[in-house]
Amino acid sequence: QEQGKGVLLIGGHYTTLEISGRLLSFHCDRVQPIYKRAHNPLFNAVMVPSRLRHCDDLHINSDMRGILRALKRGGVVWYAPDQDFGRERSVFAPFMGVPTASLTATSGLARLSGAPVLPFYSERLPGTQGFVLRIGAPIEPFPSGDEVEDATRINETIESQVRRAPEQYLWVHKRFKTRPPGKPDVYRK
Repeated sequence: QEQGKGVLLIGGHYTTLEISGRLLSFHCDRVQPIYKRAHNPLFNAVMVPSRLRHCDDLHINSDMRGILRALKRGGVVWYAPDQDFGRERSVFAPFMGVPTASLTATSGLARLSGAPVLPFYSERLPGTQGFVLRIGAPIEPFPSGDEVEDATRINETIESQVRRAPEQYLWVHKRFKTRPPGKPDVYRK
């Protein structure tokens, strides 16, 4: 931000997601998370105002123009790209050793905005010791120009925190639901 650029913070869907946004806002100005609208309108009506109390703004995941504007204006945009939205706008890159549909949006946002991409980790400490937030060094060079390589680097970044505290990852998130052609379903029914 001191260099006049926005910052793209990336993290995963950890069980500390909601509290980490609030804690981050105490230490960082102009935090603007990206979110996916909930299917349940009541849940969405509670979630959005709750998040807005602690953040500068919220961006729905489909509003790429708004997200780019925020980055170009020096905002700190935070999102979790470890989502499976199917094959569209995705490439298959390894995550926890499994070929996984991985979003290419991180590369595009970094390329179009010029914002550095920094890992953001949150972790609940044992007992009542509290929480720890960590922001890593910028992922460089990024983007590389190769979407699979970029998605692999993002997945490795998220995976490092998952390996650190696997019980705090949101495994019910079904990260592996879209499979490469010919590969079996990971979630047997």
